[in-house]
Amino acid sequence: MIDAPTLYPEIDRLLAALYSGDQAVLGDNFTGMYLDGSLACGAFDFASDVDFVIVTAVDVLGETFDALQALHEKLALLDPVWGNKLEGSYISRAGLRHYDPEHVMHPTFEWGEGERLKMAAHDATWDIHRYILREHGICKAGPPLQELIDPVTPD
Repeated sequence: MIDAPTLYPEIDRLLAALYSGDQAVLGDNFTGMYLDGSLACGAFDFASDVDFVIVTAVDVLGETFDALQALHEKLALLDPVWGNKLEGSYISRAGLRHYDPEHVMHPTFEWGEGERLKMAAHDATWDIHRYILREHGICKAGPPLQELIDPVTPD
């Protein structure tokens, strides 16, 4: 179940719905749910988006991708304000561990009304997210991020 509530009950309700929906869609492929961005760094305010990373055992493709898109459509209806401010990625354990130019495309959801899940590249600049996740990310469910992400050096 979800650990570490935020300071915002409406965000917690949305994250609980995201978690249960992801569990239903991903099943055994679900590894963990984490927060990064302003919530993780202590800069969240009501103009912020809700940055999340869902870690999966293997890459998300095909019917699972479509089911996750349907889930995000439901979340936008469930909470028209915060459901449209979700922004995140579904990334496999292999893709999260470290930058690998052979393994960069992952389902990504950007915030905004009418946004759709799409495949996007997590290139070398995504190491900034890896660093923030590893050092400051909030574990909502799953193993500690230090077990999933190699240390990110300044260079």
